[in-house]
Amino acid sequence: MSKHPIHFNYLSQDDPIQAGAFDLPMVIDTAEQAMLDFEQQKILFPEKLCRFLIR
Repeated sequence: MSKHPIHFNYLSQDDPIQAGAFDLPMVIDTAEQAMLDFEQQKILFPEKLCRFLIR
């Protein structure tokens, strides 16, 4: 069993829009920070996402 807790949220169609999903500079900055945090083992990505990002 994993030592890491798993958290997730169900989103409505409007939730990503309200969160700024179409603000592309913010999206790119956030994705870049997530990859840097992943490299420093500050966060985990789901297995399938890791394969997509690393390859």
